[in-house]
Amino acid sequence: MKKTRSNSLTLCIMKPIVYSFIAASAFAFLGCDYVNKPTSVTPGGGTTPTPNVVTRKVLVEDYTGHECGNCPAAAIKGQDLENLYHDQVVLLAVHAGYFADPAAAPFTDDFRCTAGTDWDTFFGISQGAGNPNGMINRKDYPAGTHIKNHNNWAAETSPFINQAADVKLSITPNYNTSAKTLDVSVKSKFIHALSANYKLSVVLAEDSIVGAQKDYSQNPSVITNYLFMHVLRGGINGSWGDPVNTAAVAANDSITKSYTGFAINPLYNENRLHVIAFLYNAATYEVIQVEEVKMK
Repeated sequence: MKKTRSNSLTLCIMKPIVYSFIAASAFAFLGCDYVNKPTSVTPGGGTTPTPNVVTRKVLVEDYTGHECGNCPAAAIKGQDLENLYHDQVVLLAVHAGYFADPAAAPFTDDFRCTAGTDWDTFFGISQGAGNPNGMINRKDYPAGTHIKNHNNWAAETSPFINQAADVKLSITPNYNTSAKTLDVSVKSKFIHALSANYKLSVVLAEDSIVGAQKDYSQNPSVITNYLFMHVLRGGINGSWGDPVNTAAVAANDSITKSYTGFAINPLYNENRLHVIAFLYNAATYEVIQVEEVKMK
């Protein structure tokens, strides 16, 4: 389904996914400022690949909106994948496009975010294909077949499961409870030698936000206590991340990126926040590895 209306925003406040049980409270906004510390590079000291014990994880992006009555069905498809593959799948719900705009009560919440809106515009999802739709590891861009209908997510995800990984990501968050600031470092340990250039995106997501959602499978179709999960709250290092390498990397090379002083909105539930990092090909945008950890 698709509506046509453009919208611009400058704040971070993003989208969620759903289940159907009553929980806590819906929350608001996050700033996108960040401080990028110098990159540290640790040479691997050889060309022999690390024994292949790491598998490639799958980033499933669900582009949605609280006034999209067909979007809860997509959220269920995503949850089915997580239930099946557990931590091999990382879900990210991105509120973007017309159906994510704040509207008359009860749809007053704003779960959009600058990063999510930038992604939605660049990949042509809500305006090009409509919600609900998504991407699986951002595969098939720029061929034009990167936008995947939620009914095809399972088939698009399964080939990645247990696939050997080229890199292992390790996330180390350090949250200052009193200052409500987050420092985070992400280590990329390359298992195989790679010649392409890669970028690292680090984002914040929140679970268990309660708000209003249209759901055409229900009667009445307005659910006021809908539970949104995997909500993209903002980009810790901007919308498109940072370059990790500008030259070929050898097997066993490690590259660490660190970010300090990222402000956490006090209205967010700090016990429900997650840090998600994904490494992607700078030319094709395909995600080659993704990782997720709790913020605290």
